[in-house]
Amino acid sequence: MTKEGKKIYFLTPTDEIGASSRYRVYQFIPYFKNIECEIYPFMNKETYQSFKSGKMKSVLFKMPLLLGRRWKQIFQIPKKSVVFVHRDIIPFGPMILEKILGLKKCQIILDLDDAVYCNEIEEISSKKNRFLYKLKYGTRFDHAIKNASCVICGNQYIEKHCQSLNTNTMIIPTLIDTDLIQFQSKNFHHKELVIGWIGNPGNTNYIYNILKQVDIPRKTPIKFILIGARKFDTSIFQHINIEFYNWSLESEYEILRKCDIGVMPLNDSEWSRGKCGLKLLQYMAVGIPGLASAVGVNQEIIQEGKNGWIVKDNDWNQAVDTVIQNQKHLKEMSSFCREYVEKNYSIHRYITTYDHLFQKYLKEASK
Repeated sequence: MTKEGKKIYFLTPTDEIGASSRYRVYQFIPYFKNIECEIYPFMNKETYQSFKSGKMKSVLFKMPLLLGRRWKQIFQIPKKSVVFVHRDIIPFGPMILEKILGLKKCQIILDLDDAVYCNEIEEISSKKNRFLYKLKYGTRFDHAIKNASCVICGNQYIEKHCQSLNTNTMIIPTLIDTDLIQFQSKNFHHKELVIGWIGNPGNTNYIYNILKQVDIPRKTPIKFILIGARKFDTSIFQHINIEFYNWSLESEYEILRKCDIGVMPLNDSEWSRGKCGLKLLQYMAVGIPGLASAVGVNQEIIQEGKNGWIVKDNDWNQAVDTVIQNQKHLKEMSSFCREYVEKNYSIHRYITTYDHLFQKYLKEASK
């Protein structure tokens, strides 16, 4: 199978049900041909969904079991191993287990795809989970960043912070498996504009703010397809048709193909500037142009008029009008979207980078 000492241990917050763990770790595993991989997720599907739904009592009830299992996993990892930590080992509190791996002389590769080190959490938390989010994010990450053998950063904004603590950093953006996600030429709607959004229930406010702006009469009817959003009363919106879809790993891209364009609204904040643009890449992978706030990496991914449009000053009303005026161009933009992802954000572009990185630290660990 693989040679002794050619194993990488991956520690993730969730199993593949969590988008971050899926796109930063799980989707790569089949492509690491020369390395044996062992993955230890902290939360399974059920616990993760309870956390995202704000069912804190259920999460807290399971926490002793999750913590006990995590400690056991850390002590099972042999000394001088290579350990890939996506975000953190335990999702709150001091980085004790990272310190234990350091004492075991492990080579730790830390992977960050959000500005998890910032203390600004009001944007992403609710009253129900605010206390846990304060334990989950913030300056506790600075210890892990400082002591990692290498820090993989999802964008330049994250790297800038990490380099102030650790000079051994590199950028690998969030990527798409273009073999798994097939591109199909699609017919765009002309009698209406179908706008898509994909996300988790906690981020529903982002899309709600768009709906309030664009709820005005137009010659071209508008329909929103919301995947994974928290359901709300749609009767207050008189000029928009809204459809809700439950998120599932099996159907997310099939549903996205029903849309003409996808939106990625953000606030201009420290947290949002650390986002890696996954929504835009998902849209473009199936040939849907993106419409995104002028924040962070969105401005790098979007090439105005080619694979989407940047929404300046969060004026979504004007942005939607721009798309309507360019509906006839959406089909030709579709092919460019897919080609753009294949060229710049396909996992195949970075498999060799990962392989070289892992081989380097496997060699370091064997000394």
